[in-house]
Amino acid sequence: MVQKRSYVARILAVGGPADDQIRRLTRGESFTCCYGSDAEHQQLSEFCVALQELLASTGQKLSDYTPEELGALLSQFNREDPKV
Repeated sequence: MVQKRSYVARILAVGGPADDQIRRLTRGESFTCCYGSDAEHQQLSEFCVALQELLASTGQKLSDYTPEELGALLSQFNREDPKV
């Protein structure tokens, strides 16, 4: 009998170094955003929250998706507006 492995899956969004030397960190259910300027960090965080909401609307967790399935799901995002 084959047992399905369980594992932890998270999105890690990393911004560039900030000119103001502030280390920003935001955590969600399925993501961690770190670093970046205030604007960059906010944009990364909004993207991750939108992804988390999209996952919630499907009724599945991030760990339920294969990399290919997650890529297909992410292709639904508009590059200009991360709120799908």
